[in-house]
Amino acid sequence: MAARHARGATNAGAGARARALAAMPFGLLLAGAAGAAPPGHTLFGLPYYSTGAIEGFAQLVALLAFAFALLRHRRLHGWSYLRRVAVTTLLAVAVWEAAWNADVLFTSLRMAYLCHTQGGLQVYRTAEADGIFGVSDIDYWSERGFSYVESTVPFKSDPPRFRRTSMIDGVPNTEESTEIKSSFKLAYSIGVPYGYSIRRGGPRIRDIESGEILGEIVVWDVYPGLFDRWWRSVLPGAWRPWTCGDSAPEGVGRYVSHRRIREYPKDFLVNAVLKPKASG
Repeated sequence: MAARHARGATNAGAGARARALAAMPFGLLLAGAAGAAPPGHTLFGLPYYSTGAIEGFAQLVALLAFAFALLRHRRLHGWSYLRRVAVTTLLAVAVWEAAWNADVLFTSLRMAYLCHTQGGLQVYRTAEADGIFGVSDIDYWSERGFSYVESTVPFKSDPPRFRRTSMIDGVPNTEESTEIKSSFKLAYSIGVPYGYSIRRGGPRIRDIESGEILGEIVVWDVYPGLFDRWWRSVLPGAWRPWTCGDSAPEGVGRYVSHRRIREYPKDFLVNAVLKPKASG
C-alpha cells in the first residue's frame, strides 16, 4: 500500500513537472507577442527592429512539440523522454532564431550607431539670406526678418513657374516668375538607400547654385529583415518602416502620442541654418 502511494506521488509529481514544462513555450509565445510592437522592442537596452514574428513562430512550434510529446509518449517513455524532447526542441529553437535574426541583429547594431552619431539635426554651415525657396507663410517669415518666400506654382508649365510672396506695407504681395530669386532652398530627401534594409532621408537646406547642403534633419528608415519581410508580404496593408532621427529633444516641438516622439516644428531647420540679412 505504501509503495503504491509512493509510486502515485512520484507519477503525480512527474505529471505536474511535465505540465509545467509544456506550458513554458506557451508563456514564451505570449511574451513574444507582447513584446512585438516596435519601437518599444529592445535588446540589451538597444532598439531591436523586429516584429517578434520569428520568436512567435519558434515558440508555437515548441508548444506543439511539447503537446505532442505529452499526449502520445508520456506513459510510454516517461519523464526522461520529455526531457530529451525539451532539449532537442530548445536547441532547434535556438538555431532557428540565430539563423533568422542574424540580419536583424546586424541592422539593429548599425542603426544604433547611425542614429546616435548622424541622426537628427545636423548644421554644417549657417548663412544669411533675404528669402528662402520652399516655404509659403510670409506672415511668419516676415516677422522673422525675411523679405520674401518662394515656392513652385502647383500646376505644371514649361518653363516651370515660381511664386514669390513679399510683404508690402503689411500686406502680402504675390507675383509669378520663371526664375528663382532665393539662394537657398528647403528640400526633402526621401528614402535614399543606405545599405541593407536602411534608407536615409529628411528635410535639408541646400544652396541652389552649388548644391551644398548647409544643414538637415537626418531621418533613418529601417525596413524588416528577411523573415519579417516574408510574413508581412502575405498580410494586407502597406508597411511603414521604423524611424529614428526625427525625434526632437525635450522642450522642442510637440509630443505626438501615437508615434511616442516629439516632432520637430516645420520651421526648426530653417531657423537653425538661415538668418535674415541685416537691413541697410
